[in-house]
Amino acid sequence: MLAKKIESYDHLTSFYYNAATDARKQRDNESRIKNLKLALVAVEKSRNPNYFSGYMLAAAVIAYAENYLNQINLNLDKNTKGRNREPYVDALKYLAFAKKEYSRALDYGKEHLEIVNGGNHYEEIKESEEFLAKVYDALGNKEMAYIHFKKYTSIKDSVFNVQRIRALSYYQTLYETEKRDLKIEAQEGDIALLDARNKVKNQWMLFGGLGLLSIFL
Repeated sequence: MLAKKIESYDHLTSFYYNAATDARKQRDNESRIKNLKLALVAVEKSRNPNYFSGYMLAAAVIAYAENYLNQINLNLDKNTKGRNREPYVDALKYLAFAKKEYSRALDYGKEHLEIVNGGNHYEEIKESEEFLAKVYDALGNKEMAYIHFKKYTSIKDSVFNVQRIRALSYYQTLYETEKRDLKIEAQEGDIALLDARNKVKNQWMLFGGLGLLSIFL
């Protein structure tokens, strides 16, 4: 390849990206991902990496996501229903967003939020609210974006407060434990000292008794 021989990385970027596009049309995911990896390496050595790198990274994300989704789709009943529905929809919403298919991303985002709202995993609810805020912002609906962002920040603050309380409780317990252990060590030291004093006292009493006995004898 001439472009590779003369190290023309701008041309190599285009070549590998076009090869990945052809592989996608042929549904050859292995070749698609391989060429996108090569395109990412070439773009970093090109004259303007900042201009193309974001585009190439997005293409790689979509390629990897579609590759794994194809594996999931081999057994839809097992991989997309029941408890597996939530992570499946979560993957679909991010894939749609990466493709800039914002209407589909919104539908998947709403479904995902509905699923996680049925549980008590506040981290997942927080992330789902943040995602919907980004989707509405991309759609130009600033009002709905603000509503979901406000919910996101509210949950974030609540989670932070809970984590802070737990941290304070942990360190308080740790402090009380160390305080108790030091008290026990001090008590054990006092007991050992008393034992030593009693031992010396008993020894003096024994010597004194032997001395008196010798005098009487």
